[in-house]
Amino acid sequence: MSARPTVLFVCKSNRGKSQMAEALTREAARQAGLALEVHSAGTEATRVKKEAKQVMQEIGLDLSHHQSRFVDGELVRTATRIYCLSDSHRRDTVR
Repeated sequence: MSARPTVLFVCKSNRGKSQMAEALTREAARQAGLALEVHSAGTEATRVKKEAKQVMQEIGLDLSHHQSRFVDGELVRTATRIYCLSDSHRRDTVR
């Protein structure tokens, strides 16, 4: 388990909203000088949307290295905070 607080954003496919939330939170923590570990995952893993990459690029954040991840037990166990982007994501995460 990481000694740093860990945030996990969960959505359905981890291809847009949760990817952007991860990048924005990571950048905000960096700017604030906070030691925060940030992840995102989906109840289904697919691919990161090109539109999400483009929007984030417009504000100076690079998602080109991001990959869609499936939320697994290890991510859930090690997260200090989990933010689910809908109730259905929460239900699917705690199964």
